[in-house]
Order: sequence, then structure tokens, then C-alpha cells
Amino acid sequence: MFAQAENTPVDDPLTARDGQYTIAWMSDTQRYSRDYPQIFLGMTRFLRKNREQLNLGYIVHTGDIVSNAKKTPQWENARAAMDELKDIPHGVLAGNHDRRSATNYKDYSQYFGEQAFSDYPYYGGSWLDNQGHYDLITLGSTDFIFVYLSYHPDDEAVAWAGEAFARYPERVGVLCVHDYLNANTTLSSTGKKLNREVVAKNPNVYLVLSGHRHHEDMLVDYFDDTGDGVAERIVYQMIANYQGLNRGGEGFIRFLQIDEEAGLIRLFTYSPVIDEFRAPPKTAKNPAAEIKIPWRIGE
Repeated sequence: MFAQAENTPVDDPLTARDGQYTIAWMSDTQRYSRDYPQIFLGMTRFLRKNREQLNLGYIVHTGDIVSNAKKTPQWENARAAMDELKDIPHGVLAGNHDRRSATNYKDYSQYFGEQAFSDYPYYGGSWLDNQGHYDLITLGSTDFIFVYLSYHPDDEAVAWAGEAFARYPERVGVLCVHDYLNANTTLSSTGKKLNREVVAKNPNVYLVLSGHRHHEDMLVDYFDDTGDGVAERIVYQMIANYQGLNRGGEGFIRFLQIDEEAGLIRLFTYSPVIDEFRAPPKTAKNPAAEIKIPWRIGE
């Protein structure tokens, strides 16, 4: 199933070939917003300027946008960086650092609430002022639904996410959350709940993207959706968080480059700030450079 990753791919993944499109993914940018706003800005400017070269169709941010929700300059730095992406479909969620308390999201709402996204045609709907939301995107020949849940979702939030996926069963589902995997690539307590209540119960969910803990890896699960004793669905559950590196992460971005004709997703990590690719950590259990497109398996 997996092909071993190399430090630098053989061909240039930053130039998408015909029939390929790219999803970019950032997470845990809090130290950039606090200490290195030029790095955050460099990351998003790179994505904007190289949109055509990458055939960049969508950008995910899985939370901890800022380090301290009470610090207005951090939100201003983050907002300035994310404003570079206003012409590219993208979504965000709130991590634990993006709230003042378990129920106080006022700063997140001010800078990244529903009003910041509601005019975009791909924005499908919001839960509690963008603490949860979903986007409807078509990339290549695939119709996607990206569903976002902020940190430590309660039962109501989890039910809302499941209902969003169930409302669009014909779309390929991607669940975007902050906390899902532990640093040893096992499910966290929140991950277990989401895996059980959302991923397992919605046969159109094929990818989970998360951050929170310092790691890059992937947990693979198989689901028997028809009850015939045979697993028909494979779900890739991923974590990517580089904040433990120098300068808050050195500007590394995780990329999923999808080649529908080949039936493959290429995975790579690149920093436009230092112009380097990053190999998976030695502790990664699934250091894959390529995976089969899970929603195409069996076609």
C-alpha cells in the first residue's frame, strides 16, 4: 500500500502535472502569529503566488491559529497572513489556543467567525459562528465535503458534523479537527470519540486531518460499511504539526497532491521559507510518500 518517502521527491511536486491537483494543509501556526509573523506571511504568499503551478484547489488549517487568544496583535498577524488566501478556497477551525476558555471564542469569532467566510460560494454552513463549518468543493472529477470541528467538540458538535456528512453522501468526506491523534499515532480520547461517532458512521469519510501534538504520521483504519464481514472502506487519519522545530516550524506545509488518473495521493512536506523538503520523522509508523486514493479503491 505504501511507498517509502524520500527526503526530496524525484520529480518536482511543486509543479502539478496534467490531471493532478493539490490540497495544502497548515496547522498550529501559533508561534508564527506570536513571534514570527513574517514566516506565516511567507507561507501564505507562497501558496497564493504558486496557486497555478501547484494547481492548488483548497487549503486546510487545523487550528491553533494564535498562541494566546487574548493578544490582539497575534490575531492581526494571523488575519494578515490568511488574507493572502482570500481568492483560494480555504477553511479554518479553532484550536485550544484560539479560545479564552472552553466556551469563550469571542476573539476567534471576531477574526475568523462566520462573517469572514459566509460570502464564499463554497461555504456550506456554520455551527456556533464557525466553531464548526463545512465547505463544498469540486476538485478534478471529485466532489468533496470538508467538515471542520474546533477543539474538544461536545456531543452536539459531533452530532452536527455527522449530520453534515450524512447530508451529502455522494461527496467524498474529509474531517478536519485539531485533536485526533496522540504523538505515538494512536487515537486520542477525542479521536476515539470522533472515530466512533463520525468516521465509522459515515461511509463517505475517507480522510481525517489534525494537528495539536508535535508529529507527522498517519493511522490507517478499515471499515465494513455493509456488514458483510469485509472491510470496503479505508480511512487515512493524519497528523501534521511542526511547531516544535526552529522558529515555530520553519514554515513547513503539508501537501496532498491527488492524481486521479493514477489513483494516487502524493504526500510531501515543504517549506517555502527555507526552500527545503522534510522527510517524515523516524518515529512515523506510516512514512508514506504515496497512498492509493481511498475513494477510488475497488472501482
